[in-house]
Amino acid sequence: MNIVKHTFVAASLLCGAAYLTKIALIAAADGGDSTLISALWVVGTVTFLVASALGAALLLRSRAVWMRVIAAVVAVPVAFIVFNLVDSLTKSLYKTDGWFRDELSLVIIGVVVAAIGLRVLAGGATRGSTDHRLTRTRG
Repeated sequence: MNIVKHTFVAASLLCGAAYLTKIALIAAADGGDSTLISALWVVGTVTFLVASALGAALLLRSRAVWMRVIAAVVAVPVAFIVFNLVDSLTKSLYKTDGWFRDELSLVIIGVVVAAIGLRVLAGGATRGSTDHRLTRTRG
C-alpha cells in the first residue's frame, strides 16, 4: 500500500502545483492563454482524478482489494462532479467578470488537494494509520 500512498501524495502535490502555476502564468500574461497554460490544466485535472481514485483506495486500505478497486473507479466520476460543483458554486458567488472568476475554482481545488496530500505525507488522515489519534483502544 505504500506505493499507493506515495503515488497519491505525488498526484495531490502535482495537482496543486499545476493549477497554481497555471494561475500564476495567466496573471503574468494579464489573462492571456497559451499552450503551456492549457497543458497545466490537463496535468492538474488528470492528477486531480488520479489522486481522487487513489485517495478512495487509501481510505479503504483495510478492506478487500475488490472493494478498493470499486471505490477507486467510483471516485473518478464523483471527483469530476465535485469539480464541476465547485466551479459552479464559485462562479455563482464571485460575480465580478474577468479571468480570475473562471480560475478561482482551480485555486480552491488545487490548494485543498495539495493540503490533503501533505496531510497524508505527514502520516495522518488515512484509516489504518499508525497515528494514535486515529486508532481506537479497547478497554
